[in-house]
Amino acid sequence: MLFAEYKCIGVVILSEIGEKDQKEQVKNSTFEVGTLLVSTAFERRRPKILSIEFEVDNRTLKAKKPDLLVIRFKDGKVVPLQHYITSFWNTLHQGESGQLVEEYNPCPNAHVFNRASKEETPIKGINLIGKLIVVNENEERHINIVDQVWMHMKALLEDHSYTKSRTGMVKKDGS
Repeated sequence: MLFAEYKCIGVVILSEIGEKDQKEQVKNSTFEVGTLLVSTAFERRRPKILSIEFEVDNRTLKAKKPDLLVIRFKDGKVVPLQHYITSFWNTLHQGESGQLVEEYNPCPNAHVFNRASKEETPIKGINLIGKLIVVNENEERHINIVDQVWMHMKALLEDHSYTKSRTGMVKKDGS
């Protein structure tokens, strides 16, 4: 001990835990260096299309598989139905949450063509109905920062071992 003090070397004496130590350990079971509070605040905005309908003479037809449908105009121009859907999504993003929005796209002298069944039906227009769904995804996390020296001492005294990952997360081995 004297040699260590002479050379300015710190010495730690380890001994078995006595009753006094166990009582103190119950009082001070953790030694926190600090607490890190991480808050994220964002909202998820998703447009939801409720209905796609084609105006045919005196009735309406509902679109069942929009990704297979294209609109053919009399002048030879072919527009995928997805083009109208994407435009409607942009319109929904401009609106209020939960508000029902309806958009009509006139298509005079056009036909809806199903690429799977090769069916072609004359239409007068496309009616899209949908709404914007907004979900609040705010989250708050508390991370306790533990002194690493204490962690090693606790591991020695309690026969547990802890590991520290590259990102700094401390986990008890075996759990």
